Amino acid sequence: MADTVTYRDIQAAHARVAPFTHYTPLLTCQSIDHFATDALFPLADDAKAAGEQRRPMVRLAFKAEHLQRVGAFKYRGATNAVLSHLDALKAQHPDTSTSPFDPSRLVVVTHSSGNHAAALACAARTAGAIAAVVMPENAPRPKLHAVQGYGARITLCKPTLQAREETAAKLMAQYDQQGYTVRFVHPFDEPLVIAGQGTMALEMLDQAPSLEQRGACSAAAAAGPRPAHASNGSSSSTPSRTLHGSRGVESAGPKQDGLWKPRRPDEPVFDIVIAPVGGGGMLSGVSTAIKGGDDRIVVIGAEPDLVNDAFHSVQTQTVQQPPQPPRTICDGLLTSLSPLTLAHIGKHVDTISTAREENVLIALKHHWERQKQLVEPSAAVGLATVLQGFNQAGRVAQDALDQPDPADQRCWGVKQWVDEILARRRRAGQDDDEIRIGIVWSGGNVEVAKVLARFDEHGIL
Repeated sequence: MADTVTYRDIQAAHARVAPFTHYTPLLTCQSIDHFATDALFPLADDAKAAGEQRRPMVRLAFKAEHLQRVGAFKYRGATNAVLSHLDALKAQHPDTSTSPFDPSRLVVVTHSSGNHAAALACAARTAGAIAAVVMPENAPRPKLHAVQGYGARITLCKPTLQAREETAAKLMAQYDQQGYTVRFVHPFDEPLVIAGQGTMALEMLDQAPSLEQRGACSAAAAAGPRPAHASNGSSSSTPSRTLHGSRGVESAGPKQDGLWKPRRPDEPVFDIVIAPVGGGGMLSGVSTAIKGGDDRIVVIGAEPDLVNDAFHSVQTQTVQQPPQPPRTICDGLLTSLSPLTLAHIGKHVDTISTAREENVLIALKHHWERQKQLVEPSAAVGLATVLQGFNQAGRVAQDALDQPDPADQRCWGVKQWVDEILARRRRAGQDDDEIRIGIVWSGGNVEVAKVLARFDEHGIL
């Protein structure tokens, strides 16, 4: 197994990919905040009748990776992998030599039928390299055409993992025999990819404080330098705020609704960060970056309860396979962890929380209707864990014990973590009752007809 990725690796990755990736916004929505607050701190009927409203407020901020190039976070990891391989090869062939390395002699190979294929194809084209992608012969035509549109050389194979791996190996051998430099880029079981995915978390840490001065959206698109977290400096338990995250700066104009309560620079910019988990590459990178920036922040991996293999993998410390056949609408989260991603998650993630399918669909409907953002179902599982409050898989695991352990944080849901954070503040004499939760939207590649059919099936429309 390869070495785990470090905070410095992710800082270096951000410096590398920043010129090529979108600095995606951090979006908020007051109505979603109220939904979350009602779910985690419901008012009793008598309190509602009396108009009593004193309770903690939940603030949510969504990292909009559906607005990333190719419509998904995977472009970050693919770009870091391609550029890292090119940097290494150029170092072997410096410009002062008689034969500097030609990027078009690099072939990056992968097997994928989803966003990683498009991401690698786009990253390779941007860098001047070649992408050779193995796709199953039953891959959806729109996805195949998208990968072709980014210039990839596609080879079709039987729709089995063995066929994909064997075909990729043959392709690599063929290109090697033709004199190309060949590198395989795995969708998630690859340190360079993990480091690239973690760059979004550096941006989240830098963007969050701007929500104290500007509601609805962080100043992500403002012109100027990249965030300080992306530098190659040393890790700190308290992140620096130098760009959009500068505190104590009053915004011009009338005071806006929905602003986050100001916090001191020595306080965490988030209380909780939630990211979806399938193969675990993104959660590995995000959790490493968040804990490296501020280890007081709770990191939660979110997955549908119908494919709760990540939860059981962490519980058993062994990679578990998802239930078959897959029944969840979250088709981007059907892959199991690898030993490498499990090592990262076991080290940096506080809880894997699972959400019922109906709650995923309700969360997705909120994103579409309230926030007007066409995110994919896999992106909605984060909000689903908040609205649900409890950890479905954790509850089942505890119920199966002769002596349940309520202190087992691996089984906690968002509600238990929120209560713990508030209890810590009370013990410290702090009166801040605002809970900040950052949630990653993984992408926006949606089969709308399929989702609408599932809405109808669950009576959600």
